[in-house]
Amino acid sequence: MPAQSKAQQRFMGMVHAAQKGDMENPSPEVEKAADSMSDKDAKDFASTKHDGLPEKIKEFIIREARGLKTIHKEYGDVVDQIQKHLELYKQSKGTPAEKQHIQHLKQLNDKKKELSAELDQKISGIYKDAELKVDEMNTSAAAGPYNTPFAFSGKDSEEKKGKKQADLTGYTVVKESKTKKKK
Repeated sequence: MPAQSKAQQRFMGMVHAAQKGDMENPSPEVEKAADSMSDKDAKDFASTKHDGLPEKIKEFIIREARGLKTIHKEYGDVVDQIQKHLELYKQSKGTPAEKQHIQHLKQLNDKKKELSAELDQKISGIYKDAELKVDEMNTSAAAGPYNTPFAFSGKDSEEKKGKKQADLTGYTVVKESKTKKKK
């Protein structure tokens, strides 16, 4: 199976290297992935060429969303044309132009069905790939050099972190006494 982004390909390269024993001190994420997949699968992902791949999966999702938007717009345009020609057909009943409008409505209806099928296929493809892509975003993004306990919050004390969180959520920190009261 080919990698879906350059980041995924690089991550799988690390996984493959860890499986072969060529990587010193692999991260826990790399070790976990190496243990959970076959050597062949890791090699297939790692050997994917970078040509045409987005840097990260986010770019892929944006590109797919743009494609959906284009199909959606075209579908809307066809529906508008159908409505217009339906009115023209109603006005032309019993005239020579009636057959032309019927033929044009059939063509527009065929185009609408084609766009609908394309939209369904694209959406179902996105849903099928969603689990793989979300896993890739979570896994390969985690392969960076983060110092886990303080990766995103700095090296503040637990009290400062608690106060910061309380301030963000609109609460206040209440100090608890260290001695228990006897009843």
